[in-house]
Amino acid sequence: MEQIADAIQAYQQALKLRPEWAEALYGLGVAYGMSGGPKEAINYLKESLALKPNNPKAYYNLGVAYSDVGQLVDAAEAFKKATKLNPKDADNFFNLGVTYQNLNKLKEAADAFANVLLLKPDDVQAH
Repeated sequence: MEQIADAIQAYQQALKLRPEWAEALYGLGVAYGMSGGPKEAINYLKESLALKPNNPKAYYNLGVAYSDVGQLVDAAEAFKKATKLNPKDADNFFNLGVTYQNLNKLKEAADAFANVLLLKPDDVQAH
């Protein structure tokens, strides 16, 4: 946890020097997400995406943060964008499937899990 706190401090220092540095905003969002600060994570990830909108990892982490605060519709949208930007990442589809399942959108969940199996046929969780 101390390393995450150090990372947050380092990213904040970097942003004082370069306030519109998308990578630092992304890193800060991820660090807050890892430290149990999903609301802060959402804010920084959205700022990062405003500057660099084609970052699938930022959408993935945004989806995780939205899930953490119970905003499942927003989480699904973020994961869907991640799948469009990086259609070869099974984790994006898996989290989209779980989110759809939690929203009781079972057909959409099945479609997402089918994509996981296409990408990772041995994935036990997607079966």
